Amino acid sequence: MPMNNNDHDDFIKTIFSKKPEKEKYMKIKLDPPPPNLNITIYEFEQILQIFTDGLHYKFSNNGNKINLDNLNIEDIDLMEKYMNSLSYQFYIDRFTSPSNYVEKLPNYLEDKEKYTDKDKIKLKDVYFQIATFHDKNKTNIKCIYRISFDNID
Repeated sequence: MPMNNNDHDDFIKTIFSKKPEKEKYMKIKLDPPPPNLNITIYEFEQILQIFTDGLHYKFSNNGNKINLDNLNIEDIDLMEKYMNSLSYQFYIDRFTSPSNYVEKLPNYLEDKEKYTDKDKIKLKDVYFQIATFHDKNKTNIKCIYRISFDNID
């Protein structure tokens, strides 16, 4: 049975309102993916949503957007511990300028319609990228972040 918004919010609050539990404290059981969506890409999207909502729960100021540039290493380490408690390893690559950026292909999330369950995709190969900017017009990139996860066996 799919989780409704109240259940999801309660789940986020339960996990992120206290100190992180030990590694592999919990294993998330996901609902089946929508038809024609690769199960690994679906798992990544669900874990990314939990991670994003956890970031907002822990670090948002009155529901405002989170600026990854404002997170320090302790904040990142804390989020990693939360993800570890859910049986996921968390990775974040930070490219401090567009000239340092290294493209990673294929971008499964960007082209997710192309992939079915016949495509054997590893969770660690799926990623989400987001850029931060020096200006409000979003013309001058400050950093590019690449976020990925893997299962902890």
